[in-house]
This record gives sequence, structure tokens and C-alpha cells, in this order.
Amino acid sequence: MDIIFRAIGVLGLISIIFGVLAKQEQRQHLLFIVGGALLLTYSIYLGDVIFMALQSFFTGAAVFKLLQLAGQPSLWERFKHLFHK
Repeated sequence: MDIIFRAIGVLGLISIIFGVLAKQEQRQHLLFIVGGALLLTYSIYLGDVIFMALQSFFTGAAVFKLLQLAGQPSLWERFKHLFHK
């Protein structure tokens, strides 16, 4: 079972590397999301709380940016409407 999670971690790292090398910004963030999710899975397996938190923020930031590129209103814009009526 250990080899499976190590392979997941390696695939996550490779996905992030390809994301850094990708030219298209949407493809970059998609690869960051995939790589971050795979590394988050590996960090959960390891039980490393700091690594879990870092991967969660990294993956969340990539999702946020991908949605922003897709034309979705930013999270800040959604919250701003809640408080400024």
C-alpha cells in the first residue's frame, strides 16, 4: 500500500512541474489543481498536518484562479455583495 501512495505523491509532483512549464494559464492551474490534490492525498496518508494545510491552500488558490480566469466573479466580489448593500 505504501508504494501506491508514494506513486500518488510522485504523480502530484510531476503534475505541478508540468503546470509550471505549461504556456497556457488555464492549463497551468488545472495541472496545479490535479497535482495539489494528489499531493494532498499523499500528505493525508503521511498524517502530516502542516503539509495537508499547505496543499489545501495551494489547491484552493489554483481553483480560485481557474474560476477567475473562467469569468466567474471572484470570491471577494461575492463576499463584498453580502456586506455592502
